[in-house]
Amino acid sequence: MTTTPGNHVLEEKPMTTTSARHEVRVLRDVRIPTTDPAVTLSADVWLPVTENPVPAVIQLSPYRRDLMAGVKYESSLRYFAERGYGCLLVDVQGIGSSDGALRSMLDPAQGDDGVAAIEWAAKQPWCTGAVGMWGFCANGMITAFTACRNPPALKALIAMTNPFDLQWDSVTHCGARSDVQNKVRRAGANVLQRLLPALGNYSSPTEERRWRQRLAALDPSLMVGNLAAADPRWRDWTIDTGRITAPTMFVTGWRDIYMNSTIRGYEQVEAPKKLLVGPWMHTLPHLSPVEPIDFLASALRWWDRWLSGTANGVDEEPPVTVYIQGERPQWRTYASWPPGKEDLRLSTAGSPTLVDAVDATADACGGSVIGVYDPDPTVGAQAGLSNIVGYGFGWPEDQHEDDSRSLCATSLALDDDVLITGMPSVTVTLAAEGQPVPQRLVARLTDVDPQGRSTLIVGGVACPTERRDRYRIRLRRTAYRVAAGHRLRIAVSDADFPLLRPLPSPSPLHVVRIEAHLPVVDEALGADGDVTRLEGAKRVGWFGKPTPDIPGYGGTWNVTRDYVNDGIEVRFGQRSDTTVPGSGHLVEIEHETTASVLRARPEASVARGRYRALVHLNTGETLTAAVSVRCTAASLWVRGEVSIDGDTVFSRTWDAPVDEIDPATVPSPERDPLGEPAATAPLPVQR
Repeated sequence: MTTTPGNHVLEEKPMTTTSARHEVRVLRDVRIPTTDPAVTLSADVWLPVTENPVPAVIQLSPYRRDLMAGVKYESSLRYFAERGYGCLLVDVQGIGSSDGALRSMLDPAQGDDGVAAIEWAAKQPWCTGAVGMWGFCANGMITAFTACRNPPALKALIAMTNPFDLQWDSVTHCGARSDVQNKVRRAGANVLQRLLPALGNYSSPTEERRWRQRLAALDPSLMVGNLAAADPRWRDWTIDTGRITAPTMFVTGWRDIYMNSTIRGYEQVEAPKKLLVGPWMHTLPHLSPVEPIDFLASALRWWDRWLSGTANGVDEEPPVTVYIQGERPQWRTYASWPPGKEDLRLSTAGSPTLVDAVDATADACGGSVIGVYDPDPTVGAQAGLSNIVGYGFGWPEDQHEDDSRSLCATSLALDDDVLITGMPSVTVTLAAEGQPVPQRLVARLTDVDPQGRSTLIVGGVACPTERRDRYRIRLRRTAYRVAAGHRLRIAVSDADFPLLRPLPSPSPLHVVRIEAHLPVVDEALGADGDVTRLEGAKRVGWFGKPTPDIPGYGGTWNVTRDYVNDGIEVRFGQRSDTTVPGSGHLVEIEHETTASVLRARPEASVARGRYRALVHLNTGETLTAAVSVRCTAASLWVRGEVSIDGDTVFSRTWDAPVDEIDPATVPSPERDPLGEPAATAPLPVQR
């Protein structure tokens, strides 16, 4: 049970269906040496009570073992320990109780910390010498940094929904500027954690001295990527999963911000591998409010096979397990990803109706304009928050309002179901006369039911760098079944708000032709997936704990349209609280992010954030940390404050210019989905 403010008692549902085998002992703030004699890392260790040595499983984090990471992963680490694995949760250098200076959150040198932790664990008398590593989001990124170094003791890893090409996946959104996610939220949430002192041994003079030194050196640019978006050093910071030799499980969700990068990582790795993709947003699979599964049991099977040598068949099963969205949702397994090589090709032919591309000949299409997109920076709000936040809410809404503000091409009703699996693409042909090179193109693929409701399947963005006859937009990967009787729609615009910052001076798009290339598979391909679903899941907060039915705790998401001034405001946030393991401190955290834009003044769009932590210390003191963030077209402004029992002990403001992104300096890591010849599937539409 968990008790929340106001005496709200929450029942925590089981996260697994397997049984424990061992008692567990926990060691706090264990020191791990590094190659620098002056720097040790702080770790919490969960050990099964047994006389036999066991394999080790490690997670490194920039989110603090005594705060976010510790609370969120304690139950998972204890789970693995109860089943025969020694588990470590380690603060990277410059974080929490670890020594050293704070690095950029995207610095590959964090992999050095991973190697140090692996080498230390492998030499412990309680360890067999076999080590696994896993992590979610930034923790997964550090796992990948480490795995690329291929330390000998690392025998397996699980990379969960993290960026791999840091310039493409994290600093920008596919080459486009994303202020809400990549600047406001990232700076606000991470500066907030770094304003707080170490909580595990709060009264220690050493910890207080370390905290004061870090406050003085705090630099928000390290949270958002301290290199300019165009800096060529980003190429050196890219994670090449082709270098990984240890067996790797990749895990992500279709509505997760890092889904594309995670599947790309799977596609490129040559080692034994497995891919698991659910319908989730940026949440752990066993904690998702939608389709939660017994992920910990799946992870345990992976560890058992590669760390303990158990012949459980996990390496003989189909390597790809994905959730099919849309009509008749189901889990499905395939022998490869993408599973097929057929394309369904649609095209307009002189009107905004999508037909079989075979029928859309050049003569039929002609060169006449089928429609003009009038720039509207408010487009995108109905797509939800899946590419922005990790709260587990903000699923796409009916797309009709965004559709009405975009240029759309829609097919006739389908005669048969269509199963789309892979990376679709959209190609847009613009009028040759008087049309400047578009600054940005955004495309959404939607499923339109007989009642006219438009459901987002997937979207994508392209930032052209030179004039072309046709501009291709790669959409995000997906697995989605469109029902017979439904129609397919392509919506073209230049906006995806609030994910992308509005263009300051957009131009109309005079569209001549819209083409869609949809990877499809036969329903007979693959097999039903054997996935154990967990029942009774609740929405969880920042700490991975169920949230009470109190306004704001379960999350808030408001989209307000100003019909007088033709503008829009998107506001979202959440409150969460927990007791810190090992110390008894009660921590309350509140986040709120807002973005707004007026159609007539896209250059004046602004994104803001307010982030606050209230810590009721076991000493009786109350510590408050607060961060305010504001991002405009030209600058990022951050203010941080810390007080103890109302007395301010730290206050500082940072203000830095924000450079515009030149798309030519942000190369795409994606392979061309049309790079190999594909068979063309007939279009199953009513004629």
